[in-house]
Amino acid sequence: MIHVEQGLTDIQVVPTALVDSEWKFIKDLTIYLEENERIFEGKELYLIRNFSRKGIGFFEESGFYPDFIMWYFNGSQEYIIFIEPHGMLRENLDGNKVQLYKEIKKVENEISLSEGTRPVLESFILSPTPFATLNNPINNPSNYSKGDLNRQHVIFMEDENYIEQLFESLI
Repeated sequence: MIHVEQGLTDIQVVPTALVDSEWKFIKDLTIYLEENERIFEGKELYLIRNFSRKGIGFFEESGFYPDFIMWYFNGSQEYIIFIEPHGMLRENLDGNKVQLYKEIKKVENEISLSEGTRPVLESFILSPTPFATLNNPINNPSNYSKGDLNRQHVIFMEDENYIEQLFESLI
């Protein structure tokens, strides 16, 4: 779990068995938060590792449990963001993991509140697979452009500003 409230403190990740893309995301997020500390003044951010098959999951038939859940509080607005650092080489670009960014809005609309504003639910795939590797008829039969995939909340970790892209997508 990572918690940022008033500046960064010691960072601990539980559970610790992370693959390279998950570690890269955590390191890059930490650097981004440090370099943009003023942007996050008065805001809160929590990053929690989701438990596989025990945590919050989607799509019963395929059992998709995004690796991370980020709670981001910006004033009175709460964002709950499901993040999956995941290679796209063997992933169907029209499949459940990618399309969760749309499906999650149905869940968002079903949340009932006794008071306050409804949290915004979002989902992102952070792909360590370079776009050029995917841009062929076998891996990209729908011929999506990189921009098309970004609009579907697939962000490529090869982009130096991919963490910034994630936060900009929330606005």
